[in-house]
Amino acid sequence: MPNNGNSGGAKKAKAVAVVKLSTDPQSVAARQRRHRIRDRFKILQSLIPGGAKMDTASMLEEAIHYVKFLKTQIWLHQTIINYENIKHDDNSAFFLPQNNPFSSYQTDVYMQNHYMEVQHEAMSQLGLPNSCFQGEEN
Repeated sequence: MPNNGNSGGAKKAKAVAVVKLSTDPQSVAARQRRHRIRDRFKILQSLIPGGAKMDTASMLEEAIHYVKFLKTQIWLHQTIINYENIKHDDNSAFFLPQNNPFSSYQTDVYMQNHYMEVQHEAMSQLGLPNSCFQGEEN
């Protein structure tokens, strides 16, 4: 059979090249939403350690754990800053005389005990396990 320029391969190539996108408002809105979601996932992938090597569900799960971890880190650093501020505050020695050798010690013991109580409460409020090591369950 002679080739007159209308081979099957040419028709397929032409059909693929002529794909038209729907102009229906719902289709346009859905397409834009999918593009925004894809762009946000790319940003999230770049922010999560190892995110580029994960499927979408795993990346979302890891993002949840990572955000909880970062919240804990913020809380921990803020607690340390508050502890140091109170520890070095001249007015925080529980009204004990300045020459009392136990005033600083008592303040430290109180703050350490208070810190542990606050840490335990914050960890439970954040819904975090007692350990942040991967692979351990609550």
